[in-house]
Amino acid sequence: MEDLATKSRVGRRVELQLHEGASVRQYRELGMFVRDCISRIEGSAERADGWTIKIVPNRVCYCADVIVQDDGVVVHANGNGFDGAVAAWEAFSKVECLLRENRSQRVESDLEDSGS
Repeated sequence: MEDLATKSRVGRRVELQLHEGASVRQYRELGMFVRDCISRIEGSAERADGWTIKIVPNRVCYCADVIVQDDGVVVHANGNGFDGAVAAWEAFSKVECLLRENRSQRVESDLEDSGS
């Protein structure tokens, strides 16, 4: 399948990819939404190294992929929805859970290492 995404930087650590026909308004609105989601996630935990968000429509709905580089670990989740924001919200919700699990496992591992 042909990759129809085009890229835009939302911040130094965030790359947003939308479909080829995305309007300036879609980039602006989804960019703001993506920044808010990342701020919310990082507000309750430490800052991740980098984020890549891809939101594209298919024949039935929108699909979103969120990839996070976090302290040498890559976390990936996807979501689907009737529009780009809903698809992104689902993916961000999954990524947030995965990040928390990864970080708690690292803390437990660090505690075990320091206790030995």
